[in-house]
Amino acid sequence: MKTDRRKFLRHLGAGAAGAGITSMLAPLGGRAAAQPPAGRAPEKGNIRPADLSQIALEPGSRLYRMAVANADYLLLLDTDRLLYNFRAYAGVDTRGARPLGGWEEKDFGFRGHFTGHYLSACAQSYHHWQASDPERSRRFSEAVSRTVAGLRQCQLAIARKTGADAPGYPGYLNAQGPDPFDRLERLQSCAVPYYVIHKILAGLLDAYQYAREEEALLAARDMTAYFNWRMDRLDPERIEAMVNTRRYTGQQQIYFMEFGGMHDVLLNLYAATGEEPYRKLAGRFERKWFTDMLAGDHDLLGLNAEHSNTEIPNVIGMANAYELTADESCRRGVLNFLGWMAGGHQFPTGGVSGKAAYQAPLDYGGELFGYPRQITRQVNSTPGHPYHNCGESCCSHNLNKVTQYAFRWTASPRWAEQYENRFVNAVMAQQNPRTAMLLYNLNLKQGARKEFGTPNDTFWCCYGTGVEAYASLAQGAYYTQGAGALWINRLLAGTFHWPETGLSLSQRTNFPDDGHSVMTFSLPRPARFRVHLLVPSWARGTVMLRVNGKDHPGEKTPGTYVTIDREWHDGDQLETELPFSLASQPMPDERRFIAVTYGPHVLVSDGAAGAVFRGTEKELVASLSPAGISCRFTGTLSSGPVTFKPVSSVVDEPYNGYTVISRPAAEQPTDRLVIGEEHSETAHRMLSLRKGQGVFREKRWMDAADEGWISFEMAVHPSRDMYLKCRYWGGDGAGKDFYRLFDLEVKDTRTDRFCPIATQSLDREYPEHWYDVLYPVPRFLTEGRQSVRLRFRGKGFLGKSGRAGGVFDIVQAHYYERF
Repeated sequence: MKTDRRKFLRHLGAGAAGAGITSMLAPLGGRAAAQPPAGRAPEKGNIRPADLSQIALEPGSRLYRMAVANADYLLLLDTDRLLYNFRAYAGVDTRGARPLGGWEEKDFGFRGHFTGHYLSACAQSYHHWQASDPERSRRFSEAVSRTVAGLRQCQLAIARKTGADAPGYPGYLNAQGPDPFDRLERLQSCAVPYYVIHKILAGLLDAYQYAREEEALLAARDMTAYFNWRMDRLDPERIEAMVNTRRYTGQQQIYFMEFGGMHDVLLNLYAATGEEPYRKLAGRFERKWFTDMLAGDHDLLGLNAEHSNTEIPNVIGMANAYELTADESCRRGVLNFLGWMAGGHQFPTGGVSGKAAYQAPLDYGGELFGYPRQITRQVNSTPGHPYHNCGESCCSHNLNKVTQYAFRWTASPRWAEQYENRFVNAVMAQQNPRTAMLLYNLNLKQGARKEFGTPNDTFWCCYGTGVEAYASLAQGAYYTQGAGALWINRLLAGTFHWPETGLSLSQRTNFPDDGHSVMTFSLPRPARFRVHLLVPSWARGTVMLRVNGKDHPGEKTPGTYVTIDREWHDGDQLETELPFSLASQPMPDERRFIAVTYGPHVLVSDGAAGAVFRGTEKELVASLSPAGISCRFTGTLSSGPVTFKPVSSVVDEPYNGYTVISRPAAEQPTDRLVIGEEHSETAHRMLSLRKGQGVFREKRWMDAADEGWISFEMAVHPSRDMYLKCRYWGGDGAGKDFYRLFDLEVKDTRTDRFCPIATQSLDREYPEHWYDVLYPVPRFLTEGRQSVRLRFRGKGFLGKSGRAGGVFDIVQAHYYERF
């Protein structure tokens, strides 16, 4: 039946605030309050994370204080100010409010995004505090209702203002007009319009899911109708160009755009309604090249210079898609992606993102993926790049969302440990405990400082994910499987209620300050179920586990679960002691930089930037002494006495994420190519295209111009992690017609193709200095082999050709002595 839109517009003008616009529009109409489908049960038998309402944090505990500080901040925010830009665009009375500052300023391209985050955080807070603090929960309910009502009022006013004949009428809701979407569809410069829409949609759906705000679902459906109309007008090639996230795509850079988690949020709308058109629209934000890359286990994130906090929400969407559609390639891709993160992209804190392997404009100082195990460029600023940030907080929060999916599917301790590490060292490190203000990047460079925002004039993306994360600090600790099994993945002070068994589990612990915990089981009647308790890999000493005062028999191996299968009774107690000990790990591609850990904590020092420990990695760990305060140690660097403390405890003071040592692990060379020496080049079977060579400052060099290449063979160790080391002149950079930009590649004998292991850009970063760069080689390229073929291959961008090199003196292949 054809809708009389003019008549419907008059209906809106009569003040029908509760009318559902989408209910008038086929095919996206239908029931407004449908229950979400359960989805496809994971292989391990429907393992589910505990709901926020099932957990009450212990008053006075560290996480409780963090959660309360976040809650107080959220309740302090003025919803009229949060709605200002929406009302101003819609032509609705702004109620005398002033616009907020920072990313919510009235002319800023991202304005409106934080209002969506705020709505999500308030809805989750309402849900979490319902049982333990009804008054606080009520205030959050009121905040959700006010915000949803304000957004819905703006949506209806925009429909009246634009008129029934407006393209895509009705449903548009935003803090600004649709011009950014027009520009996006023309592949012109704009902000990130779909990124903002994702946040607003997600907030509305959370308001519906957690606070049962029916108007929120109506508003989300109507918004989606509008954007469905926009996408329906475009051909697949244009949509593919609009959602491209590869910053390097070849000689001519194509359009690049962040679009947030549109795939995921639209799947959530599909789950809330069960209506297929929403799933179809979600699919328009998928990218076949990205899904194929992940499913095929081809890590090209660094090669493409992809944006980390765009791709992680897309992986969340893939996980969601697997549960809703049983597409096995999505599951495989999600697990591969997490394997890439754990295997070489993430820092000791579990955080990711930083500088790309490229120079500007492909790199803009942070937020991008690098190559696996190539960390130093992301962490350590270099001359010529004063703006530099790593460890974007958004990425840590969102990676833990992905990790929850992986644990549910596999019940693997690997993912439980990843979640805990990231939670303790990245999530808990983001909030200023005195002000509740939040951090954008958790830098780990020498002399880093935490740069917290302000209450009303910041609102970075990480403010948004931050208030959501701190509204749900209890997540990730407990998982259940019906009434038969309970997983305890993190020690957590507070009470957990398990409805299927009637269990109320009270836990007393100071974790992460220590590893001791006493859990008391309260049950209305005896119940048999399994308790799986994680023994993290960092618990290297004697693990104590007692049930009702008696030692539990069996292995308590770090990195595994201890399973207790018994009939539990009211009053039973489970006592644990997970021992903390000092450990260390070198930065993979800069062995002088050492990360120090203590139990679950990454420790950072307050020494002067660049201060050195005079000794080896092993001697550094042995030199640290307890400082008399939990998880703190004293040591001595070249600048004098220092304190090592958990990165999560740092507030205002400068710190060094890694400690520099004077005697790193010794290199064990397997081969050396001497550049410019005929015998060496012949012995290494050198081949080339457009090779140049010469002598500069008494050092021989080689390069390959106009996207040429140089290849040669190098001996490797068949069972050790291998590295290549190259020497460059710090004054080399781009010329009039070329960039010094090239890939280092190793031939994969399985495919007979060259596999890129690094991209090197020479951009005059070290004027008047020689410098060496270390390139980790993926183990699969050297495992079981005596030699590999290496290639330097030039590549261009922005209309200029690429030159490989110059490379000076020698190219060395080596491994390191074991600690």
